[in-house]
Amino acid sequence: MHKLVLAGLFHALLLGVSPDLCHAQKRGNFEFYEAAPEKHLNQKVSIYIMSVDVPALNAASLDEDFRIFNVYTSSQDGSDTSYAKVKILKSKADMFVKRYNQSQGNGMRAFTPRNATGVFMLGEQGDPYLSGRYYLDMMSELGK
Repeated sequence: MHKLVLAGLFHALLLGVSPDLCHAQKRGNFEFYEAAPEKHLNQKVSIYIMSVDVPALNAASLDEDFRIFNVYTSSQDGSDTSYAKVKILKSKADMFVKRYNQSQGNGMRAFTPRNATGVFMLGEQGDPYLSGRYYLDMMSELGK
């Protein structure tokens, strides 16, 4: 085990790459922000969304004015991927899904990363969808 770690450090130094950066996520992937939440919490950030899982996690709720979606994120070049939760206004849900679930015209989805901006947040304790989880709050962003 120690030989593998030393070999990895040697290769990183040989290539001139910081060992800390060997496994770093690229900006735009949600995990980039989760890796250092103290730097990004309550800050406006940008992610690249490749697709949206439908229906919304809280689609059956009639009394909430927002929707929570699971989205598939990536770096701009599509190389690093992860999942994230996004919170948007209920009135913007259809537009959100159409914008980020692009179609190629033949019924197939086009997995081209599209930029989305929101506030990197931590769900409050007791929230049935976001408790203790990081998410992107787009409540005031979509439609601008």
